[in-house]
Amino acid sequence: MEIKITSKGLKITDAIRNNLDNKINKVFHGLNGITSAHISLNIEKKRHIAEVTVLSDGRVFHATDVTDDLYISMDGVLKKIEKHLKKIKGRRQQLKIKNGLAAKSMIDAQSDILVQV
Repeated sequence: MEIKITSKGLKITDAIRNNLDNKINKVFHGLNGITSAHISLNIEKKRHIAEVTVLSDGRVFHATDVTDDLYISMDGVLKKIEKHLKKIKGRRQQLKIKNGLAAKSMIDAQSDILVQV
């Protein structure tokens, strides 16, 4: 997975980079198919803006958080993107289960027809 961190109005220190690396590893740990993530940190007046764009299986997910503290913004935006990615993962799993049950019921119906003949 490719992770790109950019900033505007601030210098990315080792502490910021280490904090982001730890949080990103926790958020993306069990999620497969994520090809790249772009994190943008900006300061405008007294607002700290964190934006995350994730590319996963050809789909693009985006989240933004604005607060007075940079670390709170980073935590908030990663929580938002994690919630969104887990929601999509849950939908995929439900769809697989639903399709599996439909296929199983079709096979059962076909076997019932063969038994009657």
